[in-house]
Amino acid sequence: MSLPESEAEEFYDMMPEYYKTLDYYSETYLDIEAGARASLAILCFSEIFENILMWSHYADNHTGLCIGYDAECDFFNSMYGCNYSMNVGELKPVVYTEERPQFILPSDLVNNTNDWFKKSIDWSYEKEHRILLPMGNATEIALEPETIWGYKIDPVNIKKIIMGCRMKSEHKQYIHKKIASYDIELIDAKPHPSCYKLKFQSYDANSDVNIVYNLGMDV
Repeated sequence: MSLPESEAEEFYDMMPEYYKTLDYYSETYLDIEAGARASLAILCFSEIFENILMWSHYADNHTGLCIGYDAECDFFNSMYGCNYSMNVGELKPVVYTEERPQFILPSDLVNNTNDWFKKSIDWSYEKEHRILLPMGNATEIALEPETIWGYKIDPVNIKKIIMGCRMKSEHKQYIHKKIASYDIELIDAKPHPSCYKLKFQSYDANSDVNIVYNLGMDV
């Protein structure tokens, strides 16, 4: 957000001379790109799995899945902490606000990681939580057409898997077989018959049929 012109001029006059040079901003930009932004990852989670919009946005229009984790496990509580930046390794709720964070100096983008947990109030329905993790602990996963980075978590900390209502039957059966040896609840999402919402029930492999719901009718 910008300051009124009179306040901006006053602030500029108070700045040390070096802060007014192009060298400072060039060096700080490099610090930002090679510092916290390059060394930390942001993982995003939600308190809820029922929201139709989130299934559309984040689960490939209901064909994907949602994984429910134990938020009390070590992974979310300083298992991957570090000493070079704040707020790393601990799951924290997002603060929804109408005011955009204000950064006076470029270095604030690195130092003030509190603002990495802020988001427009329009997104409050997501009930989001975030965790910052060091990229050094991530595993590179080569997928076409791009490479992604992931973090290993003990399967015992996975409590449930919810499968989208448009997921193919063969994909559901594959997941069912993969988790058979773990104590993970497997849940099926279905469109509610009389309301614009989803209903959830335990997955039954014996009665699974490959029904693809027409979500053009708004789940």
